Amino acid sequence: PFMQGQDMQPSCLRMNVPAYRVSLLGMIVLSQDGAAILDDGTGSVPLRGLSFEPKVGDILNVIGRPREFGARHCSVEIMKVLGDARWIKVHRAKAQLLRMRPGEAPPPEPAQVIPDEVREAASVPPESLDMGEAVLAAIRKLDKGEGASLTDVVAAAVGADHSSTKAAEAEQAVTDLTNAGEIFELAPGRLKVLE
Repeated sequence: PFMQGQDMQPSCLRMNVPAYRVSLLGMIVLSQDGAAILDDGTGSVPLRGLSFEPKVGDILNVIGRPREFGARHCSVEIMKVLGDARWIKVHRAKAQLLRMRPGEAPPPEPAQVIPDEVREAASVPPESLDMGEAVLAAIRKLDKGEGASLTDVVAAAVGADHSSTKAAEAEQAVTDLTNAGEIFELAPGRLKVLE
């Protein structure tokens, strides 16, 4: 629900709390004269104030302010062209997680407790895989829809060898896979494979 600002108050979207900025991710379906229309699969949003003119079909990540001047639109502050349409699925998953638990943080992980699922995920000997493949296999095995815990993934990837060097190697593999776009953090400490 859009709320027009009164006096000097800015316009916002009213959710649980007022949202003065929005993060949008979708495909450009129309682009002309410094304006565009972004479609995220649930609806389309007019964009104004673009720093460059994107091409039709570009996947765009936009941060902007909701405004109404003649028609409702998003006044763009930051925009970036993404090369992979799978990021739309990532954005939807994050939005769904926020809708499921507004204002709640994920439950804290118990220290030094290795659940049975982690032991099962570690059943593939890590020596037979490189660390990146072991991390991916562990995430796929442990993810039940809300992502896999980083500590559980590291424990499963290193297997029986709980040395600090193996754990550091697994954490570096997580960082490398995140930077490469193979995995992403659905919420702090919750990993998911981008498929």
